[in-house]
Amino acid sequence: MIDTSADAKSLSPWWRHSVILVMIAGFSVLSLVTVLTYTNAPPIPEQAVDATGTVMFTGADILMGQEVFLKYGLMEHGTLWGHGAYLGPDYSAEYLHRLSEVTRDTIATEKYGKLFAQLSSDQQSVASARTITELKENRYDPASRTLRLSSGEVAAYRTELREWSDYFTRKDAAPGLPANYIHNPGS
Repeated sequence: MIDTSADAKSLSPWWRHSVILVMIAGFSVLSLVTVLTYTNAPPIPEQAVDATGTVMFTGADILMGQEVFLKYGLMEHGTLWGHGAYLGPDYSAEYLHRLSEVTRDTIATEKYGKLFAQLSSDQQSVASARTITELKENRYDPASRTLRLSSGEVAAYRTELREWSDYFTRKDAAPGLPANYIHNPGS
């Protein structure tokens, strides 16, 4: 049998102190990041309105959508910001991609009377630049807790509402989910 007591005695007693210090530092950073996640979370608007002031959706609608997402375990189906399961799409990336496409088409139609794909390359450059500017603009008013949506965002909201409803209710639309998986999104 090999005597391991000599090996144990040759290990410096400072390793325990080092491990404890690393753990304290690690858990301190983890705690700080957790607190910052909650304190710096984006606000949920009371309402989102179009240019005429018509309410498109409310904060209660957003919270209900979060409840549906959790109730049906959609984090196990698709991903959110790239973290999650591999059966479905990255919901955030898919939404942002479609938002930019629909906004770009809306801007092209408003400015030139044609869809983006039908524009000349110079016109496409103008519409693309305006899309970037429009999507980067913060139109949230903290005083009234109102989010003003651009015409492109309103069009994207309406388009994606139909697309995602079809995705979760149509037969064989969502891989890995049963047909008509979310049959009553309000519950």
